[in-house]
Amino acid sequence: MHEPARQWLLQSRKVPCLILLWALQAAPGSALELGEFSAATLQGDGWRAEQVSTQLEFAADGALKFRLNIARLQLERATTTLTDVSLVCSRLLLESSALGCRASRIRVGGLPLDAVNLQADWEYDLATAAGFIHLSRVRIAGGELDVRIRGSLAGWQAQLLARSLSLGGLQAASERWIAAPWPAGFDGRLDGDFTLQGAAGINRVAGRLRLYEVNGSNPEGTLAGEHLAMQGQFSAHRNGGNWQANFGLEESSGQAYVHPVFVDLEANPASGSLQINQLEGERARLDFQLRQRGIGELAGQIQLVGQEAAVESWHAHVSQAQLPDAYLTYLQPFLIGTPADSLETVGAFDARLSYADHKLQEARLSLRDVHLDDTRGRFALYGLDGNIDWHARDMGNSALSWAGGYLYNVGLGPAQLPLESGAGLIGLTRGVRIPVLDGQLAISRFRLEHVESTVTGIEFDADIEGIGLRALTRSLGWPPFAGSLSGSIPRMKFADDIITVDGALVATVFGGSIRLESLRVSEPFGVLPQVEADIRLRGLDLAAITSTFSFGSIEGRLDGDFDNFRMLGFSPVAFNARLYTTPGDRSRHRISQQAIENISDLGGAGAAAVLSRGLLRFFEAFAYDEIGWSCRLRDEVCLMDGVEPAPGNGYYIVKGKGLPRINVIGFSRRVSWPRLLEKLRDIKADNISTRP
Repeated sequence: MHEPARQWLLQSRKVPCLILLWALQAAPGSALELGEFSAATLQGDGWRAEQVSTQLEFAADGALKFRLNIARLQLERATTTLTDVSLVCSRLLLESSALGCRASRIRVGGLPLDAVNLQADWEYDLATAAGFIHLSRVRIAGGELDVRIRGSLAGWQAQLLARSLSLGGLQAASERWIAAPWPAGFDGRLDGDFTLQGAAGINRVAGRLRLYEVNGSNPEGTLAGEHLAMQGQFSAHRNGGNWQANFGLEESSGQAYVHPVFVDLEANPASGSLQINQLEGERARLDFQLRQRGIGELAGQIQLVGQEAAVESWHAHVSQAQLPDAYLTYLQPFLIGTPADSLETVGAFDARLSYADHKLQEARLSLRDVHLDDTRGRFALYGLDGNIDWHARDMGNSALSWAGGYLYNVGLGPAQLPLESGAGLIGLTRGVRIPVLDGQLAISRFRLEHVESTVTGIEFDADIEGIGLRALTRSLGWPPFAGSLSGSIPRMKFADDIITVDGALVATVFGGSIRLESLRVSEPFGVLPQVEADIRLRGLDLAAITSTFSFGSIEGRLDGDFDNFRMLGFSPVAFNARLYTTPGDRSRHRISQQAIENISDLGGAGAAAVLSRGLLRFFEAFAYDEIGWSCRLRDEVCLMDGVEPAPGNGYYIVKGKGLPRINVIGFSRRVSWPRLLEKLRDIKADNISTRP
């Protein structure tokens, strides 16, 4: 071969395989010489071969046979060194401008293959520098790979057909060249059909792939998959100096966990698409769409910037989201520890969210016939409709309505709430009235302040109008009261999961008043709300109170003080209480025999109505001077006392007046609070006993 031609071959970017041509034409002149050739080193642009030897001979059948052995072959661009490379061609095709071989056997070390022996068909055209190579049934990553490559001076194209490749094995095989985005602890199988095109580098990639039998979990426990399978197509091409890529998910099945979300793709299979556009100035845009049967659709866009691909902005649109699956899959995991972490849901909603400048900029929520029912029985809303339109900087108009519901078993009627929202707050634009049992809650002010998703404060002013006590106490599971509840709720505030009240909450009931001072409710929507207050009862009509129960009749007025009153989950756990006849009360003081019997029973062991058995049966009611009872509740024990000390280390609960005079004296100082409550519940009108 002439020297210029030899230099061209040695410098060509296409010529690792041209070692063969060099060997075939190593002798001067144009005549073909059979025999052997060896060289210590051969090299070209991007490659270097050491200890090269070739052998060319005629086989017995007249076919031209060729052998090539290379001890070390360095491929600089692939950062790879191959060892013990051998090629055996049993029937070399040699023409005037081309050469090739069918079913040649190749052995190569240094590649992460399951078998070092390969079979290849190849051909090279000397005139056009075009050629192809077909590697069949390459065993790699526990599966097989079929590779077809065609190339010329104008460019090249490769087709890869993958069957049953192990994902874990594929990652291990490729880790020296690329950092495959496949999490540790997972394995599965891959089938694929890929096409790559390019000139100096890759310009276009396209194909279809199928992942299946994907199982595993990462060491942190934040990712897991079981029987995952996905099938789709992808394409990517270079547009100028930037890339554009498209991915389409067509089918999916199995289960996946991405902390804290668990997705059952058997029940809710997903499909969708992702488009990636590389923009100028280290910027990229991702456009995505996801459809999940029984849950809804998600579409949006993400803007990335910098080499670290930091999120600059994003917006997302959730449409036709179906409850309960959307709640159970994607909402509930993020609501654990909040009042909304255990709901039964029905209905549908849409949502739009926008994020930029490191914070949420816009949130829109549209509800359609949504039912929310707390499984712990704390609250519910039915037939919830409307929209919330929130912006980070501007105020917008919103509206909500519902057909009914309850709050701690207290029934709520239909209501419509005109709202303004945005710039860190949500509030009523005007007063509203909400039916509560047989009365109303007239709300004059509601204002919720927040920083992003964290509620920082709530202000609330309202009046209670004519709520029947019988319906209210029945809803709360208390003994039924007669009468109605009216009053005002002064400015109520919520911050740090605590409700406080500016001033006192006053209610008019039983012809007198109940006043709650220093009211404080901690974790109001938690599993066990904690209530603290000082309670003042003034001038309550005992006739109205006792007519509510099967207790017996008492006439007169009653005052009471409950200091340091504490409830946990709406059950009293501590207080210092004292009930007593209203000072200066000039109303009639009468008490029935039935009431005396029941008070005696509530007084604990040893309590007695001091009047002869024979005389008691002839009177239905008696006059009294004072009624008084106190209880210091701690650790489910009530330390009891009465109006004043009585003989025998007792205490007066009812102090009689006139003739016949009757006194109710208690002797037990320590009484079980649960037992006392049980006695109150068990009092019946026909359950009257007379103590001697």
